[in-house]
Amino acid sequence: MRTVGPVGSLLALSANDHICWPYRDLSSFRASLVEFLGAGIARGLRVAYAGTGDPASLRSSLEGLADVDRLLAGGGLEIVALDVVYGARVLSDPDVAAEAFATATQRALADGYAGFRVGADVTEMVRSPARRDCFIRYESQVDRFASTHPFSAMCAYDAQLGPAVLAELASVHPIAPAALTPFHVFTTSEGALGLSGEVDAASAAQFRRTLERIRLTPDAAAVVWDLSAVTFIDHRALQAIDAMAARLGIPALIADPPRLVRRLAQLVPFVHVEIVDAEPSS
Repeated sequence: MRTVGPVGSLLALSANDHICWPYRDLSSFRASLVEFLGAGIARGLRVAYAGTGDPASLRSSLEGLADVDRLLAGGGLEIVALDVVYGARVLSDPDVAAEAFATATQRALADGYAGFRVGADVTEMVRSPARRDCFIRYESQVDRFASTHPFSAMCAYDAQLGPAVLAELASVHPIAPAALTPFHVFTTSEGALGLSGEVDAASAAQFRRTLERIRLTPDAAAVVWDLSAVTFIDHRALQAIDAMAARLGIPALIADPPRLVRRLAQLVPFVHVEIVDAEPSS
């Protein structure tokens, strides 16, 4: 079961969780990184740190993690430069970057680990609007992979990016610290698009923008939505879901929606949104 919504700790995350984690300064980032990777090691995962800098500075970021030299020698810990994973400047091919983590996870499983976990400070990948737009699309692809595989990631961002940018980034992760974003769009373990939190007049524009950025599998015949974790939603959110389906040319199927969503669908005409009730159990 994936963790969804606001969290305050990195210790209880599962083997396929994907978290947006802002940090105040380098010291707090390093402490969070060690906590996240250490918890993964305790779960039997191969772990990795992707960072910026020379090998010595990358190694120093892991001060406080037990048995670093032994883990590096044995393959339980990997340290890689950020530009090796994402490229030196712009993330030119999100598919290739996302596939790299799929390959790393398969390799970890083949080597006897329970999965693969990576922690990275990816602030430099989102400095400009264009780079951020591309990276958010990539984040949605990574989350789709994590939803059904033993891959977990801590995507760390400098809090100096500002609340608005952090909200954009957090909205495409299933989990983040409380108050970072009013909602989360993510992939459920069943392959649907999940929505948690609330979408109202204040967050409707952010929600619409999020839906414009995320990517589906190329062969998707419909956008299946799971709104079971929604705490509040209004017609603007359903309009955004309808607009997304129209743009993609496929229907939006909302499975077993909460009563409020069902009522809104009855009151407001939608062209591409369909309510799908679960088949009764035999």
